[in-house]
This record gives sequence, structure tokens and C-alpha cells, in this order.
Amino acid sequence: MTAQYEMTEAQVLGMYDVFTYMVQDYLFLGTTGTYPVSSIIQGWYSEMSLRVSDYSNAAFLKGDAIYLEPWVTPVLTN
Repeated sequence: MTAQYEMTEAQVLGMYDVFTYMVQDYLFLGTTGTYPVSSIIQGWYSEMSLRVSDYSNAAFLKGDAIYLEPWVTPVLTN
């Protein structure tokens, strides 16, 4: 026997909000951050890339070992 689940538009939007908060708070370490001007210009090391893909412990042959640059340089990228 299979079960069917129906969600209203409000429930779907509520679920989307929960997922958005999970991404912002867990993956990006919060919605906002305070950084000195020198860090914004010169960049800083962030372990956020390891939360997305820990390439040193991932399976290379399965395609899970995705390298993401841990050095954040907002002035150079924006």
C-alpha cells in the first residue's frame, strides 16, 4: 500500500524556509558576518568548502572528491 502526501502552498513555502535556514546556518555559518576591510580585500581561509565536499576523505573514483577553493576573496570575485 502506498501513501500519498499532499501539501498546501503554505506548507511547501514553510518547508522551503526551513531548508533555506539550514543552508544559511549550517553551510554558510550564519546569514551575516563581520569582517575587517583587510580580509575583504586580501581574502581569508574558510573551512566552508569542507562542509560542501571534504575532498581529502571523499571517494575519488566515485566522483565525490570535488575540490573547492577554501580561500575567499570577495573583492576579486565580485
